[in-house]
Amino acid sequence: MRIRFIFTVFAAFLSLICNAQDDRKFIVAKAGLNICDVSTKYSRSSYGLTFGFEAHHPIAKKLSLSYGAEFSQQGGKDCYDGENVFYTYTNVRLDYINLPLMLNYYIDNKNILAVKAGIEPEFTITDNCTYYWHYSNYYDNSSDNYQTYESYYDPFLHIKTEPVNDLVFSIPLGLSINLKNFMIDARYSIGITNAIDGVNFPSIRTQTLHLTLGYKFHY
Repeated sequence: MRIRFIFTVFAAFLSLICNAQDDRKFIVAKAGLNICDVSTKYSRSSYGLTFGFEAHHPIAKKLSLSYGAEFSQQGGKDCYDGENVFYTYTNVRLDYINLPLMLNYYIDNKNILAVKAGIEPEFTITDNCTYYWHYSNYYDNSSDNYQTYESYYDPFLHIKTEPVNDLVFSIPLGLSINLKNFMIDARYSIGITNAIDGVNFPSIRTQTLHLTLGYKFHY
């Protein structure tokens, strides 16, 4: 009889713990798309992949702390054509391991919608940063009030590579939708340190929009 009573109390205690499980406490495995850009005047977007995991822990009624590790393809392009006088093309392809540390604030009472912000160290694992340019030389032959211009194209395309910093930092800002077993996440990372300290061309910082879908493992 005593053993049955102890078993009943223990079962009730386990049931209470399970029912009290916080749905903000989970690990999420996620993957998605990056839309990448660089901090140059004539930048153009490029695309990459991202995947990784995050752990989420509640620290207050509406707040949780998350941290994780993600592989992220980032970078961008810059193209300037000065009316065929001076042409430049910059191609920046950077692969990072990102370690985001973020605070998540849940807006609604059901812990579905969360806004987030934090800090993100980014470690470079592969890089390819190349700068191309060429000149066109113009000669001016004046005759009274009439001018003619004859263009000569320089056939030599100049190419240089640029050293990339091994560690950079960004500030991620985002929004997530948390369903029972899935998380939809949109996050914009703003580079606050230079990915490239320009020698052949201006210094560059990365700017990346991460769009991911994740599967949650509650514990």
